[in-house]
Amino acid sequence: MNNKKQLLILTAIFASTLNAQEEAAPAATDPDSLTDAIAQGTVNLDARVRFETAEQDGLQDSDAFTGRVRLGYQTGKLYGFQLLTEFEGTTALNDEGDFDGYPIAAPNTHTVIADPESAELNRLQLSWQYEDTTVVAGRQRVNLDNSRFVGNDGWRQNEQTFDALLILNQSIEDLTLAYAWVDQVNRMYGADAAVGALSRLHANAHLFSASYAGLSFGKLTAYNYYLDVENQGFEDASTNTFGASLAGSMNLGTDDAYTLSYYAEYARQSDTADSTLSFGADYYHINAMIGRDPITFGLGYEVLGSDNGVSVQTPLASLHNFNGFADVFLATPAGGLEDFYIVGTCDLPKDCTLSAYYHNFDSEATNLDLGDEFDIVLACQYNKNWAAIAKYADYSQGDAGSPASVQRFSLQLDYQY
Repeated sequence: MNNKKQLLILTAIFASTLNAQEEAAPAATDPDSLTDAIAQGTVNLDARVRFETAEQDGLQDSDAFTGRVRLGYQTGKLYGFQLLTEFEGTTALNDEGDFDGYPIAAPNTHTVIADPESAELNRLQLSWQYEDTTVVAGRQRVNLDNSRFVGNDGWRQNEQTFDALLILNQSIEDLTLAYAWVDQVNRMYGADAAVGALSRLHANAHLFSASYAGLSFGKLTAYNYYLDVENQGFEDASTNTFGASLAGSMNLGTDDAYTLSYYAEYARQSDTADSTLSFGADYYHINAMIGRDPITFGLGYEVLGSDNGVSVQTPLASLHNFNGFADVFLATPAGGLEDFYIVGTCDLPKDCTLSAYYHNFDSEATNLDLGDEFDIVLACQYNKNWAAIAKYADYSQGDAGSPASVQRFSLQLDYQY
């Protein structure tokens, strides 16, 4: 039996064992010694298999059948301290030569599906909580605000993590303050990426966020993300971003049968640190959603501006969540990007949700037609452990000079404990 089949079988056996342990485990008391804290810890398991196929004009079609396992252990809390260790491994269950796992290869012959084989320490963090303050040090997830500028990009098999110091404070009612100092960004392409900046961004980043949820009309957030990239040859990725957002909702109709939700965000990004560029570009995003169970419909408009031939960039973001699921615009074009989108969702029986999206893309600075995209997603949460998702994305090229047409389809099964 080969190693790939063994991985799937062992994952299934381990998942069954964990379920049995969960049902039989007695309630634990708070530990009063290091030995007790370790003994009363919890195992976490996150296993996923996914089949993804992708077609891009000018490249060979790709098929990726991949499996990903994250296995970790978190101690009990002792004097406010907890230690979490988590390892992650991704393997190709078909021939890895059937797809390109990196966006820069020598050369890319297949359409990129960014799930290369890898094995690494995913998280190693020590946290401490005292009253309304939490401090987390080490390799960890960092998701700030809506993850548009800072997030773990959890769609890909190898998530993005941060070697960071994170401080959260909620001492004032309805106010959440967050600060993160980041030394290194461990990107989704893994340690074996040929281009070092795809693997690890070495940085001196200071990330601030303050959110206030005590307003009657929504939650107000202000932020400053200072990113100093130290990788040789990539210093121009250093940026300083100031912004604010408002998110809220209200009930409509005499019987409150309708719900209106709204979102507005503005940011200004400029060069900083050792960047050789000189620019100041605007970012803004507005959307509104209206729904009556089980259907929701909405419109949105997102703009990543451009100045002096340089556009707003978001290298630390959860990129797959924005600008279409075909992943065509993971890096913003030099002329910027305008994304007008329409979204509709419908709740289905058995805890399933069907969503459809339409995007129309244009260049912010040049009015170039950058194409359009249609996406459809079916997601089902069977219970607290098992979930499945099917996703289709079809991006069509616009004017000459816009990206090549791309189609993607993926079918995924998740287990979490």
